[in-house]
Amino acid sequence: MRCLRIYATPDGESHFGEVDIAMTMTPAFPNEAPFELSAYYPASRIRFAHVPAGVREAGFHTPPDRLLAIWLDGHVNLKQAMER
Repeated sequence: MRCLRIYATPDGESHFGEVDIAMTMTPAFPNEAPFELSAYYPASRIRFAHVPAGVREAGFHTPPDRLLAIWLDGHVNLKQAMER
């Protein structure tokens, strides 16, 4: 699976790139077709957020910690973010 990666270099400069997450066809449930699963990734903590409808641009910001963001619905305008 290919995912967007946003990261900062030691000098604080932000960059966009891609990361490949290895997936393996894995039988997970009896009598069901296997599906792709990645390896487990360690996590020291997890937090969920709900962004209300109508929220537009949050403005450029630097998150205080490393994070993994997963959108379950909606979209992000990456072209606009990359042009900054």
